[in-house]
Amino acid sequence: MKTEEHAEPAAVFLQRVTAAVSELKDQLQQDYERTYPGLGEIKRGIRQELVLQPYRAGLVLRLYRA
Repeated sequence: MKTEEHAEPAAVFLQRVTAAVSELKDQLQQDYERTYPGLGEIKRGIRQELVLQPYRAGLVLRLYRA
């Protein structure tokens, strides 16, 4: 019974923290893009390439083994 009473406030707290962190991230991104116009696109492209590299490496290894 006590666990149920505390579960709802904990869930609300986590939702508020998540929303605050998300808002802060958005504000920081906007500040960054205002300070360094045009670099946001470059940064996103680099991040995308870094995410895709392991998949491409795995594909090459699978093709090499086949």
